[in-house]
Amino acid sequence: MTTIVIDQALREKLQDLDHEVELRDEDGQTVGRFLPEVECLKLLYDRAKLMLDDKEIEKARNQTGGRPLAEILKELEASVGLGNDKEGGR
Repeated sequence: MTTIVIDQALREKLQDLDHEVELRDEDGQTVGRFLPEVECLKLLYDRAKLMLDDKEIEKARNQTGGRPLAEILKELEASVGLGNDKEGGR
């Protein structure tokens, strides 16, 4: 994702919004849309809920087993050649 730093004047215009806003240039052409962080997170959670049903979520919560994190990290390091060597590793 690209990040754009906004100035204080624009920040003040956007800070108290609780809904989507269309952004236009001086000629009235739509440049994009601004969605406040709270609304963006709500949309992401709603989308995730559509992708998983309650049974799948409960199954994931109750799942046991797996591998220790140290084992996973060791395997990942080996796959990209970051394993410890005589010079001290990384």
